[in-house]
Amino acid sequence: MKRRCLLLIVTLVAMLCVPSFALTVDEIIEKNIQAKGGMEKMEAAKSKITTGKTLVRGVEFPFTIHQKRPSFFKIETTIQGMTMVQAHDGETAWQINPASGGPQKMISEQTTAFRNQADFDGPLLGHKDMGFVTELVGKENIEGGEV
Repeated sequence: MKRRCLLLIVTLVAMLCVPSFALTVDEIIEKNIQAKGGMEKMEAAKSKITTGKTLVRGVEFPFTIHQKRPSFFKIETTIQGMTMVQAHDGETAWQINPASGGPQKMISEQTTAFRNQADFDGPLLGHKDMGFVTELVGKENIEGGEV
């Protein structure tokens, strides 16, 4: 009997000492913020530039994204040697498409989509203050590991 009690106590203590690896949504968001240098550094950044290439039907299109706090956003994409510009100045979204002439104001659906892209910090930083609800919907296997 004493042996069983001792075994039970040792088992319970061992279970308490095993760290839990199941992260909550808030812990995942916090790890994301820390991976970007922490909240203080993220808030100190006033502008950023992102460059890359989009692949569409086997053709690469280079792009540059310019962002500035609070919600200024501009994308320049080069297509067949011509540069298309789409931008949001905090209030109005507009575009310059070489195929259709000079600057044009975007329609409301495009403006809404662009306004969402113009969020400098993305949807995770301050998500609760903005009324967003976050939810962990599952895990995936990426490069042989569960994430």
